[in-house]
Amino acid sequence: MYRAQVESVINWCDANNLILNVTKTKEMIIDFPHNKNNKRSLIIKGQTVEVVNTFKFLGSYIYSDVNDLQWYQNSIQSISKAPQCLYY
Repeated sequence: MYRAQVESVINWCDANNLILNVTKTKEMIIDFPHNKNNKRSLIIKGQTVEVVNTFKFLGSYIYSDVNDLQWYQNSIQSISKAPQCLYY
């Protein structure tokens, strides 16, 4: 289903003379399947999109494991920045 949406975005970019930078594009799969079959790679314009478990989006880190969605990485980053914010 989402692959059709990705194809739609690619076609829209082509129609509007926009370049989609595949090397900066990442794929994060957030799915809780009962059967763990291998997902096929997402390919855009002949290049395979990198699959990641951790991604920083709008300043928040999202971590996705096979059966779990966690904010642990985001909490660690927030805690590490706290002393800088509290320093006068």
